[in-house]
Amino acid sequence: MNKEQFRTYIKDFNFSDLFRNLGWDNFSADHKIEIQGAIYHITGVSHKRNFPILQCTIPCGMIPQGNMPDINTRKQLWKKLSKLYFEHLLLFADENKTWQYWQLPLYEDGKAKKLVSFSWHKGQDVEPLFQKLRNIVFELNEEEILTLADVIERVNTLTANNEKVTKKFYAEFIKQHSAFLGFIKGIDDALPDNENEKKQWYASLMLNRLMFCYFIQKKDFWTGMLIICGKNSVNVKNTKVKPIFTDFTAHSFWNYFMTS
Repeated sequence: MNKEQFRTYIKDFNFSDLFRNLGWDNFSADHKIEIQGAIYHITGVSHKRNFPILQCTIPCGMIPQGNMPDINTRKQLWKKLSKLYFEHLLLFADENKTWQYWQLPLYEDGKAKKLVSFSWHKGQDVEPLFQKLRNIVFELNEEEILTLADVIERVNTLTANNEKVTKKFYAEFIKQHSAFLGFIKGIDDALPDNENEKKQWYASLMLNRLMFCYFIQKKDFWTGMLIICGKNSVNVKNTKVKPIFTDFTAHSFWNYFMTS
């Protein structure tokens, strides 16, 4: 599923088709849960290995317009739902289709630690949500070996802490940077790597450029294939790309990467 399809599903609040295209299965459920005198209607969206995606649509007038249920209400809903589905992902959405609130309980050693949430509202870019949900795509060739534990592990990536991710990235970068230094020859080779500032600078520069190339390909900003190989540092393998665009970008990449 490409980003345009994803954007349509999100803007239309079409969660069933969204998750079906992410490789999830149809799921039917209908529950009415009372919280402080108010009735919350919970329906099934999809499931994978009995891990359910549930939806709670908030009727107009139930809460102030533009708001979602407060944290106490959501905690009470989670506690009652957890008796039916210990593991689940709950989507709150207003009847007017102006906001979504995704809520996932995070467990450690079988005990609830906290409720993790993220949201989207009308007019907002879908990119952050698109990046999150790419982690819970299931392919057909996984079906025979996929277990509930596998699904839970993948869904829990939605709760990833940005600080932990950043620390992990820089730890891996330092590791790869150190390994890359060993392959670089011809820059003050008499100096040990930990004292060779020029070689360290060069290694950082090249890794940053490689990450940039990876980023634009991963984000589909570049519709062809980028290859670094001698003078042919940019090679677009896509006949649909217009020649003027190809010539311009190839020339720009060459100037940036090889002369900057």
